[in-house]
Amino acid sequence: MRNLIFLTTVVFFQLSCSRPEACIEANDRYFQPPPGMVDIRSCGRGETFFWDFGDGNGNEGRLVSHVYDTSGSYTIEQIALKKNSSRERSAKHQVEIGYKRIDSIVFTRLALAVWDTSEFGRGPNLYVEYGSLGTSEQTYENFRGIVSESNRLSFTFPGDTRLTSQRLADGLKVRDENNRPFTRNRVLDSLRTTNALDDINLNPQQVRGELQRTDATIYWSFVY
Repeated sequence: MRNLIFLTTVVFFQLSCSRPEACIEANDRYFQPPPGMVDIRSCGRGETFFWDFGDGNGNEGRLVSHVYDTSGSYTIEQIALKKNSSRERSAKHQVEIGYKRIDSIVFTRLALAVWDTSEFGRGPNLYVEYGSLGTSEQTYENFRGIVSESNRLSFTFPGDTRLTSQRLADGLKVRDENNRPFTRNRVLDSLRTTNALDDINLNPQQVRGELQRTDATIYWSFVY
């Protein structure tokens, strides 16, 4: 009886080990631009892994990469096979390829110095400039208030605010519109936002001015 139980256990273990197992490791979202590069890894068992990327393309291997030229939602399917066996298992994973769209930039701190309000005999005419997205729709004229969590300044931008290859946004500048001919509007502070393109989970994104005078929050949406 013991031998029978032992034999049954061995056979069951061998059959279990011989079965392929399909399993996919990948993120759920990827950014454009550049064209959505998706790195995919099999976490299952098998000698051969076939992939269908959901856009008419496929590949073979345990670790594969694929570039989606068009934003959208795609279903990745993996088929795992054992060598010299008709046994197979499949798994699916949904991925989204899209853009970051800047919705608004909200300032919760803006420390204005004495010279910011004295040079032209007024408070600064505050607006922001964000890379190739251009200048904000709002200008706070003759601003003399205190910017804080309870008294925020909010800025939005006109038109298409998706961060595309032609509209990458990095440097965020707080400017004073001086309305004087042949005179550049003065930069009150600059903020670096490089990682706005990197982290899919960083929403909203907190940034701080290079002169340590400014705190801002960038709100964005994931769109196709």
